[in-house]
Amino acid sequence: MGWRIGTTTMVGLGLSCSTLWASDPPAPGNILILMADDMGFEMVGAYGEPSAAITPELDALCQDGVMFRNAWSNPLCTPTRATIQTGRHCYRNSLGNVEWHDPLPLRLSEMTIPEMLDAGTGMAYQHALIGKWHLGMRPETGGLLSPNVAGYGHFAGAMSNFEGTETFECYPKVVDGVEVPGKTYATTDQVDDALAWITTATEPWFCFVNFHAPHSPFHVPPSHLLTQPTLDELSLAGPVDDDPRPYYRAMCEAMDTEIGRLRTSLGDVWDRTTVIFLGDNGTPGGLVAAAPVANNKAKGTMYRGGVNVPLIVSGPRVSQPGSQSDALVHTVDLFATIADLANVDLSATVPQGRILDSVSFLGSIEDPSATAARTTLFSEKFYPNGGGGPNPKKRKDWVQDLGSVGPGTAELEIEGNVVWAADQAEVVIQGAPPNKTALLARSLRMNPQPYAGGVLLPNPVIDWQGFRIDGAGELRFPLSLASTEWTVFAQMVIRDPTLPGGWALTNAVSLDVPFHLRTLRDDRYQVMTRTFGGSDEFYDLQTDPWQTNNLLVQEMSSEEQLRYDTLREKLESHVPETVLPVSRDETPEGPGFGTSQAPPTSPEGAGNVAGPIAGVSEAMDSVDQECLSLLVLTSLNRVPVFIPIQTVPSGIRPLEFIADRMDLLVGRDATVRVFQQRVGDRTWGLGPEIRFSAP
Repeated sequence: MGWRIGTTTMVGLGLSCSTLWASDPPAPGNILILMADDMGFEMVGAYGEPSAAITPELDALCQDGVMFRNAWSNPLCTPTRATIQTGRHCYRNSLGNVEWHDPLPLRLSEMTIPEMLDAGTGMAYQHALIGKWHLGMRPETGGLLSPNVAGYGHFAGAMSNFEGTETFECYPKVVDGVEVPGKTYATTDQVDDALAWITTATEPWFCFVNFHAPHSPFHVPPSHLLTQPTLDELSLAGPVDDDPRPYYRAMCEAMDTEIGRLRTSLGDVWDRTTVIFLGDNGTPGGLVAAAPVANNKAKGTMYRGGVNVPLIVSGPRVSQPGSQSDALVHTVDLFATIADLANVDLSATVPQGRILDSVSFLGSIEDPSATAARTTLFSEKFYPNGGGGPNPKKRKDWVQDLGSVGPGTAELEIEGNVVWAADQAEVVIQGAPPNKTALLARSLRMNPQPYAGGVLLPNPVIDWQGFRIDGAGELRFPLSLASTEWTVFAQMVIRDPTLPGGWALTNAVSLDVPFHLRTLRDDRYQVMTRTFGGSDEFYDLQTDPWQTNNLLVQEMSSEEQLRYDTLREKLESHVPETVLPVSRDETPEGPGFGTSQAPPTSPEGAGNVAGPIAGVSEAMDSVDQECLSLLVLTSLNRVPVFIPIQTVPSGIRPLEFIADRMDLLVGRDATVRVFQQRVGDRTWGLGPEIRFSAP
């Protein structure tokens, strides 16, 4: 059961404007939140950046309302959604990372927006959540009824992202706990569901529409949702995996078009509704983000491109349509702002002792030039999920031996604890065939695949690294964890011609790698830090808005040093000692949350990895007239050098053929890309990179 009225005396510590009215406040009205998934501020045309999609409806919303330029979120989906629903930062509500990676759900002890509205208005508001939930669906929180158990009177949407074979036109949809097939284009379906609910709801109502767009899978939306320039751009676009930008921009435009249909269909209901549009985090990196956002400073990072999101508010409380505000606003502030719009006194509504981090920005909606309620903004992400963030000093089981999956006698061990300052752990291989090539496979998922009489656990492989076993059959090397922010599964595959399959497979291990990234900014400067190792970064957002110049690597002025020291001290206050880490087996509210689960399996199903060269082996085994090549990128000049390999002799597995030639590369720094070509130079299959490091 969720939180219930009357079970405790209540006091709120958040800041609300509702007690500041000199006369009676305006009557509470309808509240509509529209949230895009993975859409940074630079994608909205009105913000004036060259990478923007075509967004006439959102641009018109800016003309009717207030556009906020300094709105911040958290850098990932689940943490932002949790802060909005609770009005509390991640280290208080326990969700600092994506729920899919760490299935700790939003706890029922948290008061959500609909529960706050019920308690604060005497059940005056009807409420619904449409679209993406992504705050967990564990049995203890209601399973498919989790959004309803969390307080929403109606839910229609999907519980998480679209994964594996799921698409925007074929996905599992849930309506108040009942799963039905989703067959209508998701962006259209979500507007349909919002309209169906709103047109039958009594006023005042609160509706939260969580679009899946423009989150992956990237695709071509229905043509009637796009303008001709976008259709022309898509007609010239290459494969989505090569350049997803045109598809991503088209998905933004399709969402914008559907928002226009929602506005038109609601008519005068829209005019008397406070409409809030925002993004949950920045634009994805990889190949998606475009200038001025750098791909390595986009979604998932603490840089501006990862946390600066669009925020637009229109409605009856806007006194200066078409205005802009530079006020510092955080997504956590929606909780208190919605309370103000509904005339809820938070000090008399939230449970006693409950600390709120939410600060109402209604004052900036009513007067964009007014002094901002905030002076700083804080964002974070951490793993594993739990109150206060992770604490590796108290975690004794961060490495788990998953057992031998043979053949062979080689053993893989992770010795000691993580060296946090260097983000490394020491890997030891023993009992391996001497003087042979060894490949370390790492993955964020465990999806067992048979190979060479054994089992390869990491799948899909995100990283291969090549080594040479020494004459004693041993190998010791540091495993870098700097770019790894989840549980990692690792296994060694070692060339051994004496075995029937030609390979020795070690046991596999899982590494639960805690981390905590935090950032704080004021009206000009921003400081970022990694709690467990890593260096601070400090930027002047006025002179360096896209954060290319870390002031800490140069001599700072006295003013810069003072501002850094001040922000750094304030940053530390966001993880108070009184907030204890939550173990994986219990929470402060009692046992049951975070009990151990089997590692997630790949939604793509079996068959993705047929051997150490992911996705290529089986394809190569089934094609005649094959020609294998190794693409070598040396670390000295980075010039691609093709090393051709003749047609694989009949009866010999291509991987065995390649392995002997890989031995030639060990002892030098190189990056190898394996691919196959058919007659006519048509690429048939492309494998992952394998990095060889010189001793």
